[in-house]
Amino acid sequence: MTRPFGSKSNKKVLTKGRSAAIIRMFENEPNEVRVMKVSASMNYFDIKNKEKKSYNMVLAPVCSKWEITRNELDVLLFLRNNPQYDRATDIVTYRGIAKSHVSMSVANLESRGFLVRKFDKADRRTAHLVLTEQGYGIAREARKYQT
Repeated sequence: MTRPFGSKSNKKVLTKGRSAAIIRMFENEPNEVRVMKVSASMNYFDIKNKEKKSYNMVLAPVCSKWEITRNELDVLLFLRNNPQYDRATDIVTYRGIAKSHVSMSVANLESRGFLVRKFDKADRRTAHLVLTEQGYGIAREARKYQT
């Protein structure tokens, strides 16, 4: 059964913003395909906003399970999906997350043991971010929700 995002039951979940409600929805209907309804009157920004909300909803169970923020999950996913870009500057440049958010996310992830900083021998100001086993596991789990 497919249900558009504008339907009554999904509207509650999207406006609540509570991870618990979203997780319950996914547990009850794990294989259900959801279709985002787009009308002719919607502009580009409306469509992108709906897309962002649906993406957040899909990844909410992973964030809730591991008690991490979406920005922290985005950092983990970026490092897993783009091993050639392993600096905080790369995340800011290519992912478009604010420098302050990346900095805070990296510090939190490092303190929880999900990633480590390895300083470049040639330029000690440059820190390369490396996922730990646990961090890679979280990113692998989130990747399942992305596909």
